[in-house]
Amino acid sequence: MGKKKNQKNQKGKDLPLDEKKEPQKDDSEHAKANRMQSFYVRTVTTILMLVGFLVILGLGHLYSMMLVLMLMLLCFKELKALKRKKELDKNIPYFNVINWYFFLTVVFFVLPLYLPNQTKVGITDPTLLEIFNYHKLISFLAFIFGILLFTWSLEKDTYKYQFKMLGWSLLILLIVVSQACSLVYNMYKGLFWFIFPALCVVSNDIFAYIFGFFMGKTPLIKLSPKKTWEGFIGGAICTFIWAFIASLYLTEFESLACPQTRITYEPSAFPSCNIGTVYIPKRFDLPVPILGFDHFMIAPVQWHAAVIALFSSLIAPFGGFFASGLKRAFNIKDFGTTIPGHGGITDRFDCQIMMSMFTFVYLHQVVFRLNPTVDGIMNSIYKLSPGEQTQILNELSLSLTGILA
Repeated sequence: MGKKKNQKNQKGKDLPLDEKKEPQKDDSEHAKANRMQSFYVRTVTTILMLVGFLVILGLGHLYSMMLVLMLMLLCFKELKALKRKKELDKNIPYFNVINWYFFLTVVFFVLPLYLPNQTKVGITDPTLLEIFNYHKLISFLAFIFGILLFTWSLEKDTYKYQFKMLGWSLLILLIVVSQACSLVYNMYKGLFWFIFPALCVVSNDIFAYIFGFFMGKTPLIKLSPKKTWEGFIGGAICTFIWAFIASLYLTEFESLACPQTRITYEPSAFPSCNIGTVYIPKRFDLPVPILGFDHFMIAPVQWHAAVIALFSSLIAPFGGFFASGLKRAFNIKDFGTTIPGHGGITDRFDCQIMMSMFTFVYLHQVVFRLNPTVDGIMNSIYKLSPGEQTQILNELSLSLTGILA
C-alpha cells in the first residue's frame, strides 16, 4: 500500500509517478523559454523596422516609393508561393522568368497612372518624358510579349497547372500592385496622407487590444476568436478622438503637408509650399452658445481625418479577417517568414491594403477633387508645341472678342 503507484510508458515499462511528472515540468519551462525568445525577437525586429522606416522616410518621397515597391515585390512572392508546386515548376521552362516578367509589366503600366497630375507635369527628364508619352503603348506591347512567352512555355502534362498559376499571379498583381501604387499617390499628395492612415490602423490595433484585454467578453467574429465587440467599439472611439486631434498637429509640418511635384534622387529634398486651405482652421459659429462658447475652430483636414479614422476602425480590420480566412483555407499559420517573429510581409500589411485603397479614392474624389486651376492649365500649355500654343491663343482671342463685343 505504501508503494508509489506505477504507470506504463509507451513501450509497456513501469515508470514511477514522480519520474513521469519531471518531463512535464521540463516541457513547461521549455515552452516558457520559447515564448520569451519569441517575444524578444518580435520586439527587436519591430524596433528595427520602425527605425528603418523613419530613416527611409527621412530620405524623401522617391526612396519611400522604392520601399513600397520592395514590400510589394515581397508580398507578391509570398502570395504566389501559396499555389506553387515546386516539383511541377522544374518541368516548366522559364516558369519564374514569366511570373516576374508579368510583375514588372503590370508595375510599369499601373505606377504612372497613380502619380498625381502635379507630379507628372513637373517631370523634366527627357527619358522619363518619353516613357510617359508612350507608356500605354509600351505596356501593351510588353504584355503581348508576356502572353507569347507564356504560350511558348506550355508543356503537355502541365497545361492546367500553368493556366491556373497565370490566373493566380494576375489576380495577386491586381490586388498587390494597385494597393502599393495607391500608396505612391497618397505619398506624393503629401507625406501626411501616407503616414496618417497607417498610424490610424496601428492606433486602432493598440486601443482595440487594450479594451479587449480588460473589458472583452463578447466574441466578434469566428475567424479571430480573440477579437471582441468591446475591443472593436472601444478601439473605434479612441482612434476617432486620437485622429481628430493628431491630424491638426501633424499637418503643421510643411514637409508632411506639402505635395511633391518633382521626381528627384536628391535625398531629403522635401517640398515647400503655401499650406493649403484644407489644413488651415476655420471658424464655425454655433447656433446656440455652449458652455459660454459661441464658435469653434476646426481645420477641414480634421473632418477628413475623422472619416479615415472611422474606416480604419470599422472596415480595415476586415482586411485582417479576410487574410485570416485565406490562411485557414491554405492551412498555414503565416504567409511567409520574411520578418523574424512576425511572419511574412503580407501578415503585417493585410489591414493596410484596404486602408491605402480607401485613402486613395477618398483623396481623389473628396479632398483633392479635380478642379481646373490656372497653374495646372498653364503647365499643360507649356508642354505643347509653338504651333499648338498659337492655336490656343487664337481660340482664346476669338472667345474673348465674342464676350467683350
